[in-house]
Amino acid sequence: GYFFPDLQQLLPHIFRLLFYASGVLFSLEAFISNQTILDLCAINPMYDICTIARWSLIGTAAPTLAVIGLLIWASVLPIVGLIFFRNQENRYGA
Repeated sequence: GYFFPDLQQLLPHIFRLLFYASGVLFSLEAFISNQTILDLCAINPMYDICTIARWSLIGTAAPTLAVIGLLIWASVLPIVGLIFFRNQENRYGA
């Protein structure tokens, strides 16, 4: 059985919210002037990826928090995934 059976139904909505809140279609800096809110956007990994891609392709300045946020996501998420899958390993294939 699934560990989270309803997660499959919830994931498309979560990804859609991440997509719209990440600034894929627009730059968040153009619409949000409050620096604290922009700093909170760095928690969204899609925002970090889009900001870094925009920086590398267009040449806009890369915010330090976006770079730090992306590095944190890239280093912490595999460790959390490994711990989760190791703890649930006995449930797989049963």
